[in-house]
Amino acid sequence: MTDVQICNLALARLGDARITTLSDSSAQATYCSLFYAQTVEELQADFDWSFCRKLSSLTATTAPSSGYSSAFTLPTDFIRAVRLGGIDASENFGTWEVVGTTIHTNLSAPVLNYIANITDTTKFPAIFVEALTIKLAAVLAMPLTGSKELFEQMAGLFGATIQKPAFVAATEAYAPARTTSQTINQAEICRQAILRVGSAEMFKPHGEPMVIATSLYEQTRDELLADFDWAFARATLGLVADSVAPYVGSGGYSKRYLLPSTILTVWRVEDIDSSVNLGQWEIVGQYLHTNMGSPIRLLVTEKITDVTKFPPIFTQLLTTTLALKLCGIIENK
Repeated sequence: MTDVQICNLALARLGDARITTLSDSSAQATYCSLFYAQTVEELQADFDWSFCRKLSSLTATTAPSSGYSSAFTLPTDFIRAVRLGGIDASENFGTWEVVGTTIHTNLSAPVLNYIANITDTTKFPAIFVEALTIKLAAVLAMPLTGSKELFEQMAGLFGATIQKPAFVAATEAYAPARTTSQTINQAEICRQAILRVGSAEMFKPHGEPMVIATSLYEQTRDELLADFDWAFARATLGLVADSVAPYVGSGGYSKRYLLPSTILTVWRVEDIDSSVNLGQWEIVGQYLHTNMGSPIRLLVTEKITDVTKFPPIFTQLLTTTLALKLCGIIENK
């Protein structure tokens, strides 16, 4: 099947004359030459055609002046990105962005899964040829025949064609298990939380949900750390009493100890757990009040900001909790 044969199939649907080449002087050849390549690319861009899918290891170019850390040159036959580094377009919240002939991202050495512009007609499957001839006939109907009725007939026929099982099979996105190289960091946790609420089709990649998720992240992380006795966040430390005693009326304690700002929860002072503490120590603001002599030993939960130290269960709970907060806010907007 050649480009001329495809054009003649489209012309036949309109009851119009055949052409022998795209370069002859007839009106049919002129309009076919004008619209053919554009229509092919449009149809390939509109669906996830299996025969148009390609994988490419990208070449780094000059780093962006702001925003992302890296820029990579896109393949010359690039039409549309399907996935970069394991992150689908429908799941992309600020992880990558196509800018001109480059793709900007914070991923390192990512593999691009994309829809390519395939111009070799011998690689067109039969269902693509059928859809292409109908779409091309619809494009040619008005300039060649002036018939709005023919245009509408072709548009209706195209709608029926894309419902065929062969069309669905040729454009269905079969994807292996994702093996994203995306590092688990704050941005990735926020992205995963948004995906539990909706897809990138619902929310703009750099839109309000990402702003809200980012603003809620630290508070949600610290709340979750403080609520449970996480083994990875436990720490023991010794404190020396302040030179200033607690103010009068603070419960009769004789000493106070300044707690570091990184402490979220105090679980034990010396050998007295919080669950069995009967007035032997008390947290007052940023201080611990007690009669115990200096120095004292504490078992605490510390604020952990390094996400590489989060165990999987904590990351999962943090993502889910953040998603629940987002859901409540977004639904009320």
